[in-house]
Amino acid sequence: PTTSLTDQETLRVFQMMKTLKSHNVALIFISHKLNEVMQVCDRYVVLRDGNLVSEGAVSEVTIKDLARHMVGYDVRMEQLQRVKNVGGEILRVEGFTYKNAFKGIDFSVNAGEIVGVTGLLGDGRSELFQSIFGAEKVSSGKIYLSGKEVEITSTTKAVKAGIAYLPRNRKENAIIKDMNIIENASIVTWPKFSRKGIIQVQKHEEIFEQLRGALRIKMERRTDSINHLSGGNQQKVMLAKWLAAKPKLLILDNPT
Repeated sequence: PTTSLTDQETLRVFQMMKTLKSHNVALIFISHKLNEVMQVCDRYVVLRDGNLVSEGAVSEVTIKDLARHMVGYDVRMEQLQRVKNVGGEILRVEGFTYKNAFKGIDFSVNAGEIVGVTGLLGDGRSELFQSIFGAEKVSSGKIYLSGKEVEITSTTKAVKAGIAYLPRNRKENAIIKDMNIIENASIVTWPKFSRKGIIQVQKHEEIFEQLRGALRIKMERRTDSINHLSGGNQQKVMLAKWLAAKPKLLILDNPT
């Protein structure tokens, strides 16, 4: 219930719940936010894959305990360090400017490197990503892929150049509600795996089954509507769609 609320609005909801509790109303609170569960609940129940795996008093568990019950193994909280094998430059943008969204953006990304872009809401991140992907036309600036200047004027050109983009708004810009799961998962690679205009369905199914296992997508039939999946599994299908294209550059706009 608090997913799209501000902190102040969330506090109002909690206060309302406490008022109802004082009037002997029983409440069932469903949330992914474990800190909220710890804050407002008396007892907890954890379901995993449709099975009851744990229940008890909230006062007797920690957030780490709840996380372990949810996923089935210990969730590591500590920071991990590893040696990075960074290769040559994949992407470089110079002087990227688009209306009032962003101005004079310069940065580069190397092979095998993860670059995080962060800021406040409305800071122009999504517009920047969409411009790199060819969905928006920049006012000025240059883009280089593997050291070569390119002109990305459409999303089709971006895909052919090896750029993938997972958008921020899944329902509006990612899933195609009238298509089933396998169609949503393979639409990007239809041109890649086709012969004389005929889609090679078996090839797409083989690739999707590999990604389905790797991403642990929970579903029944590939031909079920994408709307039958939970939001998280829809998001995994969208990620699988882009991983199937084996991009050189993967842009993840608020992927979680």
